[in-house]
Amino acid sequence: DADTVFTYGRAGDVTLTGDWDGNGTDTLAVQRGRTYYVNNSLRGGDADTVLTFGRLGDEVHVGDWNGDGTDTLGVRRPVGQAPATATATGAKEVTSAAKVA
Repeated sequence: DADTVFTYGRAGDVTLTGDWDGNGTDTLAVQRGRTYYVNNSLRGGDADTVLTFGRLGDEVHVGDWNGDGTDTLGVRRPVGQAPATATATGAKEVTSAAKVA
């Protein structure tokens, strides 16, 4: 049996896990199209942060890309397009203009 059971998101959402606030605990986010609903605790209900990021068709990855202890979203795009990252607060930056294979 699970220690905790709750409902978060809708049928068809893509579930992501990460330490969105850098507190050492992984929690959930769900992706619905280009919109991400980030929750900083293991509970149902409303998201702590809602952000729109990326393009339809992007391959989404989660990681601590800069080593600061906080996971962020990253996308992989077809060759010749720049990758980008987004924080759980919605800040965005292009990390490189290099080709991504």
